[in-house]
Amino acid sequence: MRQPGIILLPFFAGMLLIACSEDDPVTPENPTVLQADQQYYPLLRGSEWQYRFDTTGTDGMPMTGVYLQTSRIEGTREIDGIVYTVQVNETDNGTDVFTDSLFFRKTGEGLYATTATLRFASLFPGLPNLPIDIPEEIAILQYPLETVRDWMIFEFEFRPIPFFAYYFRIEALNRGTETYQGEWKTYYDCRKIRITADAVLPNPEDPTNFLDPLVINETADFWFLPTGGLVAGDGSALIFALLQGRGELTFSQATVHQELLGMNIVQPADTCGVIAAR
Repeated sequence: MRQPGIILLPFFAGMLLIACSEDDPVTPENPTVLQADQQYYPLLRGSEWQYRFDTTGTDGMPMTGVYLQTSRIEGTREIDGIVYTVQVNETDNGTDVFTDSLFFRKTGEGLYATTATLRFASLFPGLPNLPIDIPEEIAILQYPLETVRDWMIFEFEFRPIPFFAYYFRIEALNRGTETYQGEWKTYYDCRKIRITADAVLPNPEDPTNFLDPLVINETADFWFLPTGGLVAGDGSALIFALLQGRGELTFSQATVHQELLGMNIVQPADTCGVIAAR
């Protein structure tokens, strides 16, 4: 007797061929380009973003277009046995162009990033030596963002004396979905992620005085588009420096605004039925 599965197999195969056939395509009058949901940060080679950065100094005076940055995905690199996607950033301040790289990997649990500074240097130059376990990578996003509410990016605590602790905590808070109104374009269904940095550290000017520590309480918001990645950021310059893995941390009240000017997102290979409109 023939098995039911064998009988039905030609039927399903025929349906698949019909569904994916390129014969006699039907084109609507006003076609819409569908973008694949790439989990809020595309990592396909050739994807590119252009950003403008505005800053506000400690004097409160805003400065527009302080520098422009082009970020592009340029392949992969293996670091300590882990394969990362390489993002190259070219920053133009009007006088010079600087290049740096960020390294990303995406898993079912989240988007992780690392830099040369994170892996090979200290995040706290100029501060007294503290027993800090610097992570080799940090969790930029945790999936699924539809249900994950918050996660710890970095945390340490050290008690030099009883009843007193130095600490540094960087936490991500999922603020839900909202529309981001940019200067040039409106982005719908963005995921707003708030990054906070709270710390009590030795004061560089008087590191042995426990009664006069350096206190940090900084915040920045970032908006991620499911199909296009980061479209905007706004908040503490310290948060931007931490997320970019820079070592020259400044504990001032300066702020940064990052605005997307344009992007070209490479789409996954066209497989029938996996493209989601956003």
